Amino acid sequence: MRSRRQSPGGGETLSIKEETVRHMSKHLGRAGALLGAFLAMTLAGKAAAASYENCPPATLPSGYDWTAVKDALEDSPFQSGGLIVYHKGQVVYWSGFGWWDGQDCETFVDNHNFNVASLSKTYTAALAFAVIEDQHVGLSLNDLVKDYIPNATSLNSSAFDDSGTPRLVYDHMTIDDLITMTTGHESVSAWPANVFSCINNPFVSFEDCGEEMVAADIADDPDHAVRVYAPGDAFSYGPMSWQILGLVLVNAVNHAYSTNYSFTDLVENYLTGSGVCNFPNTTVTRSGNEWPAGGFETDLFDGGAFAQALLSGQCGSSHALLNATSRADMTEVMVPLQSGRCDGVGNCEPVPVVSSPAQKLSIDYARGQWVFAPEDLSHSTIYMGVGAWGAVTFYSPERDWAAYIHLDDHLLSGYQDAVELIINPMGLAELIDDQVDANP
Repeated sequence: MRSRRQSPGGGETLSIKEETVRHMSKHLGRAGALLGAFLAMTLAGKAAAASYENCPPATLPSGYDWTAVKDALEDSPFQSGGLIVYHKGQVVYWSGFGWWDGQDCETFVDNHNFNVASLSKTYTAALAFAVIEDQHVGLSLNDLVKDYIPNATSLNSSAFDDSGTPRLVYDHMTIDDLITMTTGHESVSAWPANVFSCINNPFVSFEDCGEEMVAADIADDPDHAVRVYAPGDAFSYGPMSWQILGLVLVNAVNHAYSTNYSFTDLVENYLTGSGVCNFPNTTVTRSGNEWPAGGFETDLFDGGAFAQALLSGQCGSSHALLNATSRADMTEVMVPLQSGRCDGVGNCEPVPVVSSPAQKLSIDYARGQWVFAPEDLSHSTIYMGVGAWGAVTFYSPERDWAAYIHLDDHLLSGYQDAVELIINPMGLAELIDDQVDANP
């Protein structure tokens, strides 16, 4: 069995940067190694703070048999990673696997804090609902984007067809359209893959990037010549909605409290700070251009605590992060990609898709989370926040368990390989269900 982040033949423990370079070199040669080094430096951000506050107890509850879970992890295509599982609010399992097998909590905290890509969208969704619950701010899902970004309509004058009448998109786009990814925006690659993109670009401000995303192209509606999709009509997964959402949250809070908070300040005040959820090793990058769609970095234990907070609404020292209404809103299927949108008499139409990373998977979209409803009703419906490199929160309200798999694999896909590891028959979700059922 592989252990302590060694190659199968042994060797020294590898840093995150060294692992990235090694992966890229193995598969793409020297050019891949150079690209891997660049990606590691660009995406890793600052090192994790050396805080061990969220390390689990040395002794975990007995009665569970995690052999099948550990075997599934070791048999997966991922060379290294970690998994943590909560049941009824307690950590009942955690372990590294592959090259990280056998490592203790301190080693994980010191070495395995990394960017979780689009799992950042789930963090930002939780932040949005925490702000919505702040009655002094007065934000709601039904509010118009232009109420918080006043120049939205002048930045983007695209119009959709309303029974023959053109309507300006940003006169109708709501906060809910942002958080359900139904704005219709064309997908935009992040910097440095697209050197002209403002997303994650250290030379562009957070506010400017938010406004650039407002101005970004909205896809043409093929049913209406020279008109774009109406807000709420088409699923358009990408960073645009979330950069705009981040700017809306900043503007809403700063207006309500006459402050000058950055997005990072909001995250610390409403989500990660010691007075709220206390995720000390969870940060947002880049400085000056925080990235709500993919700028969060965390470790295994903060990530696990976040998954549990999504499930229970509680975090930190009895902090109420999300009330029952917010949790219900976050888990409500808003984009039924599998069944289509149905009317009251059973007529269903497919949801138009501008862009989606999960078209090969049988999952729907809620608000900041994906939803998997198994055909076998004896197993749980699973709610997932997914990052492109494999970091995934997933949980079952029905059985009161939450889990987080901590992966940073730039060759495999979080939306394919990691999600399939979770939702396939005898995948992690079913195996966790089995252990929870055996320990009611």
